[in-house]
Amino acid sequence: MPRSCCAIAVLLLAWAPVAAPQTITATLQGTVADPTEAVIPGALVTVVNTATNAQFVTESNAAGRFVAPSLQPGPYRVVVEAEGFKRVERIGLVLAVEQTAQIQVVLEVGAVTEVVEVSAEAPLLESTTSSMGQVIDNQKIINLPLNSRNPYRLALLVPGVSGRISDVFNGGRILVNGGRPGTNIWFAPEVSTTPDPMNGG
Repeated sequence: MPRSCCAIAVLLLAWAPVAAPQTITATLQGTVADPTEAVIPGALVTVVNTATNAQFVTESNAAGRFVAPSLQPGPYRVVVEAEGFKRVERIGLVLAVEQTAQIQVVLEVGAVTEVVEVSAEAPLLESTTSSMGQVIDNQKIINLPLNSRNPYRLALLVPGVSGRISDVFNGGRILVNGGRPGTNIWFAPEVSTTPDPMNGG
């Protein structure tokens, strides 16, 4: 597998008697309001992946809320417009695997042809799930040595991960934040989901 095309998403899960379904996508949700904090229903929300130009289009509901589910991790731009308000473009958003991010969009009164551009100045909030995940992106894979070209060694770059990696299937042992080895789930783009191959058993 070419190193320049490889990305590993390591999803770190706390041990539980019954594991909840996991995904390798992200969700962006938020609220549209005016400067007085009155919510704006029916606002058109366009979420654009700036790396692939893929778009997700939705509208804010009666409570001013919108949800864009099942987004591929990566960089995004969000465009919000409503009649009687200036259009807002929020740029610089980056979504990670298994993230549910929250944003608030404030529309100013004016013509929709006027555009207000807002740069993401702080990390997106995550308040709806206790899942932890980390993406090892292409740049890290290119720049860091990868002993024996075993992608599972990248897991040791994640804070809280320890153990040993084996080049033999099922021959290693990875511990995440003190959890049992068999409670981790691994994802690789365009590869089917499998249980943790380093389960020590």
